[in-house]
Amino acid sequence: MDLYFYDLNFKLLRILPPNEYISVNFTVEYNGNGKVEISFIDNILADCIKQCTDCIMVLCSDFQGIITSWIDDSKKLTVYGYSLNYLLHRHVVLGLGTDEIVSGTVKNIVYSKILQLQDGGFFTWLTIEDTDRTGSTIDYSIDNTLYADEWIQQICEKDKCGYSVTADVKNKKYIFNISQISENPIMLSENNLNAYEITVDGDNSGLSTGGWYKQKYADIVELDASTGKDADGNTVTSGSIQNFAKRWKVTVAGAKPISGLKVGDIIGCESEQGTIIKIPDNKSGFWYHIINNTTAAGINIRESVLSSDNMTEAIAELSEKKNKLNTDLKTRNINYGIDYKLGDIVRVQIKGTTVKKLVESVFISYEGISKVENPDFTDWS
Repeated sequence: MDLYFYDLNFKLLRILPPNEYISVNFTVEYNGNGKVEISFIDNILADCIKQCTDCIMVLCSDFQGIITSWIDDSKKLTVYGYSLNYLLHRHVVLGLGTDEIVSGTVKNIVYSKILQLQDGGFFTWLTIEDTDRTGSTIDYSIDNTLYADEWIQQICEKDKCGYSVTADVKNKKYIFNISQISENPIMLSENNLNAYEITVDGDNSGLSTGGWYKQKYADIVELDASTGKDADGNTVTSGSIQNFAKRWKVTVAGAKPISGLKVGDIIGCESEQGTIIKIPDNKSGFWYHIINNTTAAGINIRESVLSSDNMTEAIAELSEKKNKLNTDLKTRNINYGIDYKLGDIVRVQIKGTTVKKLVESVFISYEGISKVENPDFTDWS
């Protein structure tokens, strides 16, 4: 496998055939940046890398990446980096407002955001060719400003999507794509001679039957307590399920929706039953409890502290806290990118039992013409 090295403007710098590098190890990820490590002895390429003020791109048949760091031990140069997905780390995505929620498919949300950023002069080097915007509708309310790759990973995770940046050398452009899971009929097993060294490990430490998260209050709305009408024109009544996580500031004293309200009082709702109570004026949120296993009792109750600040995301976060069953194996007689790809749901046969697994990442190692391929899976039900 030849290695092709370019600068980020697609100028070819060097080609290394298999007999001119010591080893190549890389990991490609469905919803992540992957990694690459290459060791070689080539003074011309070493000088290019050391003198370059930006990243250098490395392309081969199985991997496209950028070199971000290097170590020279006087015997060889070892370089490290990530897949081209890491180029997205060059820009940031600003967080939403505190109570803003965006809905849509993952593709529509992410593609629209990138096009919006391009209008502002960012991501001008990135091309979106995919015209498909289908998928499940998701909600998101990320109010933290994040690097673009981290933001995309969080959005993709909501509908089990992946993403990639690929280099089109011929046309000198970088192409961005959101991918979705797909069924692959392949069966991986020792009997089929396409898998070996199959190991299974389980982890029950992450299971949670319930959890606590800090629910964020919506922005304060003014309320006329003499009529029970708020500034949005809504009649506020205690006991309405629409009240959850809302709060109001009394501008006219009265007894609606609860008695004894004075000008300046802050009221809010901290239960799904819609009960309205007086709250401190500086209270921005409250701890709320959710469960995903109503049958757990006594010592079988296991709870977590959740990082989300709204119920939709907290429920999704809690659903991921379950017992894990991991399968590791090495493949043979099949090739990544030809027989299977990232995001494929494949079948794995283990001691007569067949289970479905999602291909999350693939580790590939080359030493000369010797190749090892090791996919990594997560459970799929």
